[in-house]
Amino acid sequence: MQPKQEPMPESELELEPKPEPEPKSSQSKPAPEPTQAPKPAQAPKPAQAPSSSRPPRRARALFGAAILLGLAAIGLVMWLRRGSAEPARGAPPAHAGAGSAVAARAVPAPRVGADASREARPPQPGQGRAVLEEVQLAGGAISGRVVNAATGDGVAGADLTFTGAGGAMTVRSGAAGDFELAPPAPGRFTLTAASAPGFLPYAPELSHSTVHVQLTKDRAVRGITVLLLPAVDYRGRVLDERGAPVPGAKVRLLGTPSGEQAIEKLETEWVTDRAGEFRFHAADDAVLEAARGDARGWAVVDDDVAITRQLTIRIGAAAARDVTITGRVVDEAGAPLADVLIRAEPEDPARTREVRAIAFATSGADGAFTLEGLDRGSYSLSAEAEDRAPASKGGVPGGTRGVTLVVDAGLPLAGTAVTADGRALPAFTLLVLVRQGARREVILARSIVDPAGCFSVRVPAGDYDLIAAASGWAPSAPVTAAAGTTDARLVVTAGATLRGRVVAAATGAGIPYARITREALGGGASAQPSNAGTVTRADGSFELTGLPPGPVSIRILASGYHPKIEAGITASDGAQLARSRSRWPRSPRAKRPRSSSSASALSSPPRATRSRSGRSTPAAVPRRPASWRGIWLLPSTACRSRSSGSTERWPGSAASSGRPLR
Repeated sequence: MQPKQEPMPESELELEPKPEPEPKSSQSKPAPEPTQAPKPAQAPKPAQAPSSSRPPRRARALFGAAILLGLAAIGLVMWLRRGSAEPARGAPPAHAGAGSAVAARAVPAPRVGADASREARPPQPGQGRAVLEEVQLAGGAISGRVVNAATGDGVAGADLTFTGAGGAMTVRSGAAGDFELAPPAPGRFTLTAASAPGFLPYAPELSHSTVHVQLTKDRAVRGITVLLLPAVDYRGRVLDERGAPVPGAKVRLLGTPSGEQAIEKLETEWVTDRAGEFRFHAADDAVLEAARGDARGWAVVDDDVAITRQLTIRIGAAAARDVTITGRVVDEAGAPLADVLIRAEPEDPARTREVRAIAFATSGADGAFTLEGLDRGSYSLSAEAEDRAPASKGGVPGGTRGVTLVVDAGLPLAGTAVTADGRALPAFTLLVLVRQGARREVILARSIVDPAGCFSVRVPAGDYDLIAAASGWAPSAPVTAAAGTTDARLVVTAGATLRGRVVAAATGAGIPYARITREALGGGASAQPSNAGTVTRADGSFELTGLPPGPVSIRILASGYHPKIEAGITASDGAQLARSRSRWPRSPRAKRPRSSSSASALSSPPRATRSRSGRSTPAAVPRRPASWRGIWLLPSTACRSRSSGSTERWPGSAASSGRPLR
């Protein structure tokens, strides 16, 4: 047993191990004390009765027999414990009864208690691997859990709607968020919608879901994770140019970058109360507009808003954003295409960082579309349709009429995603990137569930980089392939695992539900993103798996604290990473939360000071030696910024206006 007691990395702080349980056999007193030994023979009370009632030799013989029987019972119990210790470590939960409790004492408690605690709980979001299983089901199956993306808890009563050639099928998650789809016949499905009370729905435009499922006879893909974002209660306020609250202002949601609430729409309009405030729900990066009379303003639900749960919109004299872009979508022969999703993304060549919304539209039977709620600036239009190559056109000003988008069949780009040992990867997100000089841009992202690990998309002519990202695995290295390639092979590896703990700088207490993600290119649906990351447990501990070989940086976000980036991590396949202890010198001034090559602690929140340019910057921030291999976060404070023609936000800012603060 001793060789199995491997030392754990010092940074691995697990849940508090359960105290070593008292042996269940203690009730039978395995080692009676001398004062208790005569008790079995005291019933006749020999001190009060004549000794001639029972011969002394017979009494001694009975007493000796009782001792021998007791010792034999103790020996039998100890032998059973020792014999069951090894099997209990790998025994499935269904067989864990009294035997597992006995086995837990055969191994030193700190390691076994911690391991049992970790293995008993489901994998944290984004950490579990999907597995392939042979079953006897004519239509095959997929199963997994619907998970709260903010806490890692299962979501009960979530409805998942899958649409295939035979129609739509809806399954509901159980008490732990578990679900299973087992149709009567195999086929191709898409996750059309996922919703639950208290969560933002995943409900993109019909036929435009990016989560694709291929079911095969007698094959089941287990361990799928579907993430749902909680509908956070945000507090909004509208202020005028003097900073006074604006009652009666009309606020509306202009749109979200993903367009994932198209079928099940959220509330999109509000009116401020006497204090100029309103309550709302919105997805990340959503843009809101506030208006009263001729005064207007815009703001985005960015990371600062997500941390502080507050959004401020400052209104002033500004032109209304009420222009449109109209046009038609046709195929290569000029025939109209219906049900094509058109997206208008604002262009910002001057890098003004002005808050502008993305707009969506779907073409009608005649191929016509209208994009609404735009300004006079330029937009990049893109069009997507099932089994066709995406098309795009840039430099389209708001107000343009008669735009024609040609969406042709394109060329196939297909292959397989496998693990390092050649096994098919049954669930992954495919990222297709186009090279634009030294820059790469994701033009297509698709989450795929397929027992064979196959993928196939259509793209315009050209060269592309392909990446496969899967939960619990390090993403594949980019593979360059030309349009028309059908045998691309994407290989994911085990990657490294980083274990640690996120704590508050002021108290050292663990911070629960902090989000940990790898700094990397993202993509895919919110229900199955390519870089989901994980969240901390109640004590602030976490495991982040699938770190790719090479330099790695991680990002930490927690409500009420400044975000933080940890850099200087070097990963390798199979490595268990630990952060080293280091001491940080006092810093005369800390402007932005910066990357660090080791764990650091900020001892007190910065106080905002106003520079001559009017921009708020934090004051000097004293530092102290790091907690032992923990990640320290600083409580957020409201730090506003102002610059002419642009807006720069400090982490933790309660003011997130798209217009310069005055």
